[in-house]
Amino acid sequence: MAIALRSLLICALLASTAKVYGDLGLEGLSLEDLDFDYNGYGTLGANYLNDNSINDSNSLKHSLFDKGLQYDVDSRLGLQGNITHSSGLGFTGQLVTLSTEDYDPEVEWSYLHFNYYNNLTIRAGRLRRPLYRHSDYRRVGYIYEWARLPIETYSEDLRFASSIDGIDVIYRFHIGQWDFDSEIYYGETSGGKISIADSYDTRDDYGLVIEAENDWAFFRLGYHRSPGADIEPVAGTKLLLSNLQLAGFSNVADDLRTADMDINFYNIAIGMKFDAWFVNTEFADYKPSRSLAPDSTSWYINGGKRMGKFTPHFTYSERKRTLKNTFDAPIYAQIDQLTPLAGNPTIDATIDGLTQLALGVDGAVDSVRSKHASYMLGLRYDFDQPMALKFEYQQIHDQDRNLQNDLFSVTFDFIFGGAK
Repeated sequence: MAIALRSLLICALLASTAKVYGDLGLEGLSLEDLDFDYNGYGTLGANYLNDNSINDSNSLKHSLFDKGLQYDVDSRLGLQGNITHSSGLGFTGQLVTLSTEDYDPEVEWSYLHFNYYNNLTIRAGRLRRPLYRHSDYRRVGYIYEWARLPIETYSEDLRFASSIDGIDVIYRFHIGQWDFDSEIYYGETSGGKISIADSYDTRDDYGLVIEAENDWAFFRLGYHRSPGADIEPVAGTKLLLSNLQLAGFSNVADDLRTADMDINFYNIAIGMKFDAWFVNTEFADYKPSRSLAPDSTSWYINGGKRMGKFTPHFTYSERKRTLKNTFDAPIYAQIDQLTPLAGNPTIDATIDGLTQLALGVDGAVDSVRSKHASYMLGLRYDFDQPMALKFEYQQIHDQDRNLQNDLFSVTFDFIFGGAK
């Protein structure tokens, strides 16, 4: 389905582009007018997590870290190629290999694009979904000062929504001292196993983003919607849903299902610069219409100062997952009805079975509810070449369970590029 949609969108873009070329008298295109450039990026990382208590307390891991020393979380390598014709038509492709995926190559970007007078860009193919301020370059560690983006906001739990197969339109304009970028997109996505599901599929995804920037300030506002999202639950959740069905609680099972959900996502980002000082903040709100998938609200604020080749910085970030429904009320209501009849072996066995079922629902709900916060202190050093060495200490708090973990990180980031 995704391939068919992508092919249709690309054909439509080619057809519309051909018409534009004809209108502009550009039918005679030459290969001599083609430009090729490439760029790449990479990160070598090492991390040490002092304890696994937060991971063990929650079925949705704080991130991909395990106790002890690791080299397989932040390390990655990406390569991007761009072929552009002088008329404005081009193709961009990007491959990335991640240590967390055993360095198997993955297509991050693969799209046709058409630039019209530098103000309007149309793209069709596999695109990065612009959920966050740093979505387009979240893999490119050299771009930002952190060893990794704040993991409360840039959570791996939402990785299923990070790319789409579709089309977008980007329009740039100016008002006074402000430069504006606006983007609207439409598409779908699908994929295999991730941390919270065995598979996922979304359709008719769309969104609108507008960004404004001048010499000292940045502002971003985004709205995104997935009106038909299907997330295949992991084995334990499937078993719970089956048991609810067998016990006659189909309504509870339906409320817990993660099929055919409506998901709304909101994002706001603000940044300011004062000479060498800077401060940035970002807020994200993820709201599924129902199911065991929790509402997720996250934000961070960071600030620092650029001092020659050194950039010390501090970040506070927070994420809260909540569920509006306790789901277990119908089960406990039936237990209450049966309790006066206790003493009959059959009734007692039924009450015990319903109690275990209710506890299973409670455990599933409790495992996805959480409130995490982090204090992060970092230092970046920039070399004369486009390379950076970063040191970071992060103190992670599970505020619901009164747990604390310490994460130490060192990363080496670099970028490279060329043209022909």
